[in-house]
Formats: sequence, structure tokens, C-alpha cells
Amino acid sequence: MKPFPKSLLDTLPLHIDSHPERPWWVWDDELEVLIRTDNEFARSEEEVLKFDEEDPLEHPGYRAGQVWADEFGNTVQIVRVGRGTVYYVDPATFPQLASAQDDLPGHPYLLADPAFPHLAPWSPALSS
Repeated sequence: MKPFPKSLLDTLPLHIDSHPERPWWVWDDELEVLIRTDNEFARSEEEVLKFDEEDPLEHPGYRAGQVWADEFGNTVQIVRVGRGTVYYVDPATFPQLASAQDDLPGHPYLLADPAFPHLAPWSPALSS
């Protein structure tokens, strides 16, 4: 998985023990390990990188209410998903509604998911 861009990290209300570049990993003092949002654990930075490269988190899917961003911090919010189309509000086109087939072009980073908060933040795999 790609590290989160610094421009996005600075805007997120992250857990105090979040990994500095991979906020889906959080340090657990009691166990002395990093725990990923899917409950995998790593004891070292090397293990974190290996997990994120070899076994990235699955795409969380698209749902109304989610906020996605590009690497510069520009965001869009999904307002509806249906029949293979994602409808979203893009501040650049507001108040018009934009839509895309099956994907959000140029916004690969999930910042918030009100329905499933544990799935955010999320970053795409290194190969994408």
C-alpha cells in the first residue's frame, strides 16, 4: 500500500499512536506491536512494509458519505452509489453533481467512511 501523502496526514484527526505514514497501523503499548485495521500485527517497520506490499488491505468499496482525496488534499464526497455509478460532490464543480463509472478518478485515498469508520483511512496498493 502507498504511504499516505503528507498533505493528507496533516488534515486527518489521527489516533495519537498511528504510524506516521501509514495511519491504518496503530501502535499498541500493551502488546508492543503495530496493529492494522484488519487486525494483522507487525513488530517492526520491515514487517509493516512487507504486509502492505504483499497483503494490502482490500478496497473498502464506495458508499454515500465517504470522503476521498487526491495526493494534494483535494477532496470529493460520495452522495450516492447505484447501478455501477458513483455520484459525488466535487468542490471544483459545486453545486453540480459529478459521476463516474465504478471508480473515483484521481481520488485514490479514503479519508472518512461514516458507515464503517474502521475502514478509513485507506490507501491503494503500490501497484495501482
